[in-house]
Amino acid sequence: MSHQLQGDPGEITWHEGNVWSPDANTPNAVPRPDQEPVSGINLLGKISLQIGKAQEELARTNERVGQLARAIERNTPVFGQNVAAGVAVTSTNLVLNLGTPDSGTFWEINSFAIGGTEVDVTAAGKWGLYISSVASTAGAGLSNLADLGVVASTLMPYATNYSSGQLIVHENESVFAIVFGGTNAQQYVANVQFRSYNVIASQGQVGYAI
Repeated sequence: MSHQLQGDPGEITWHEGNVWSPDANTPNAVPRPDQEPVSGINLLGKISLQIGKAQEELARTNERVGQLARAIERNTPVFGQNVAAGVAVTSTNLVLNLGTPDSGTFWEINSFAIGGTEVDVTAAGKWGLYISSVASTAGAGLSNLADLGVVASTLMPYATNYSSGQLIVHENESVFAIVFGGTNAQQYVANVQFRSYNVIASQGQVGYAI
């Protein structure tokens, strides 16, 4: 069944934005309380409102993604290795400074090796591994000693691994080795492998010793 307009075409009502709305001449044009009159202004207003809400939701989502990315970055350690080398001089202890963490980070030492230039090179002397704010013989001593090699099983060349949390180096400290009684004019090499953590990731818990 089709409907025909009653009245002259010129009497058809037109509204803002050329969006047609029925008037009294339109069959079955009974107003419904649950429907608002449709107009171009109303339609554009609703679209603008929905776009604004979508943009706000997108901004909140992007901020949350950024927070998660920063959390992952803070809590993911960076693996690194430092090497130090030097030539021994008679009657002088050789200091091999293996570095200090960047500001806002701390190191967890995983391994340490020391000796001559290769595993088959004999290297005389004893060694000590220290963690101190002063990377020199002045910062050594048993109070800052982390490991040592004074018996046959630990003489150079020597390598060892450390468990998690065993050796921690703070941002204001250095890890260094000292060779005692080294052979004059011989080159000695040491290296450490470590994990570098952001201090925020540990919630400030960067000390293991009591």
